[in-house]
Amino acid sequence: MDLLAFERKLDSTIMRKRLDIQEALKRPMKQKRKLRIFISNTFYPAKEATENEEGSVASWELRVEGRLLEDTKNDPNKVKRKFSSFFKSLVIELDKDLYGPDNHLVEWHRTPTTQETDGFQ
Repeated sequence: MDLLAFERKLDSTIMRKRLDIQEALKRPMKQKRKLRIFISNTFYPAKEATENEEGSVASWELRVEGRLLEDTKNDPNKVKRKFSSFFKSLVIELDKDLYGPDNHLVEWHRTPTTQETDGFQ
């Protein structure tokens, strides 16, 4: 009788460990890492009109770039993830008074056909 009880206990332990392993494989291991984000802007001043050329309006460009900081000791052949792979969407809110109620939001949303990128412009 003791052997049967021991066998049942052993079977239940093996089954529980098997389920634990299956659950662990379903969800990826979480690792804390730093995501470095670079935000920069470039201003293009207006050009005055000349006799041969038209003038241009002043403009600016906002650039958001980023990369995951990783240990260089790890596998150097490892493929690095692109910046956009960390987000489902990105929303930049500009001053509503300057850009109006319709143009103050710049949005990016991932689609199934979106190519991964290291920055947004």
